[in-house]
Amino acid sequence: MKNIDQKLIENKFRQKRKAYLQNELNDLTQQVARESATLQRLALQLDKESEDVERLEHASLNRIFATLSARSSLRLEKEKSELIRAALDYNLKAKDLEYLHYQKNLLEQELKPYDNLAQEYEALLEIKRKSLDMDTLNAVREMEAKWKEQCAQKQACEAAYESGKKLSSSFNFILDHLNELVEDTTEARSLWYPILSQEEIEDVSAEIAKLNSAWQSFDTLCKELPIETQPLDQGFLLKVSDYMLEAEDKRKLTKRINTSFEQLNTTYAQLRTVLNQLQVHLSELNHAIADQRFSIQACIETGGLR
Repeated sequence: MKNIDQKLIENKFRQKRKAYLQNELNDLTQQVARESATLQRLALQLDKESEDVERLEHASLNRIFATLSARSSLRLEKEKSELIRAALDYNLKAKDLEYLHYQKNLLEQELKPYDNLAQEYEALLEIKRKSLDMDTLNAVREMEAKWKEQCAQKQACEAAYESGKKLSSSFNFILDHLNELVEDTTEARSLWYPILSQEEIEDVSAEIAKLNSAWQSFDTLCKELPIETQPLDQGFLLKVSDYMLEAEDKRKLTKRINTSFEQLNTTYAQLRTVLNQLQVHLSELNHAIADQRFSIQACIETGGLR
């Protein structure tokens, strides 16, 4: 068993080394992306300077008056100098980027032997687990049950959060479209029901159907969560209804939204509050899951000793 303990220690040391190398690689990857963007910008600048020189060289051939030719010559020399400087900047940056790619490749090669560290660690932990006494094993099982419960809570929260984001997108679409229809007065936004033209009916109606479906899905998922969230209007559903419009002594059948613009905004604000609550809870769950996993591993590694 001492051999297993030693292998576990070595594995953890290598995991720390892998984490360090991975951070270095991530930083280098970001640097490569930045330098690549700079090189692209320099390439565009080089193309521009080349075009300027070619244009002036072509124009100088058609000059007739000596005074004009002199001015043209000076400008041409200036553009050629700028072209040389642009080419130099481009070549230097290209060499820098080539060296960064070389370093990145070295790090990737150094990381390859660490690919199976996690699997090796789990295999070693399973061997150590089989040597645990019954009391310690029962303690581990209790911690694992709690960990699985936390993972299930996280999965439920993630599902609700993703559903809420889809609902939020539908709200944004509808609010953007209705914003142009609602008069910019307090009374209009709180009492008036937006009337839709025939051209607007199809787009808004389709999005309303998506919103209602997303709303019901989000509402169902929230009810299954192990946490309390801000209550939403459970009866809130949008509909497009027929409306007889009176105008210039004529009656015209049209469509309207049966929810005020202000109510839409209020409900949307409530939705954003719930999404923020879910984000906070997900962050807390991630930390709790990581801590619980660490406790399980430590208990198995030490055989329950503290």
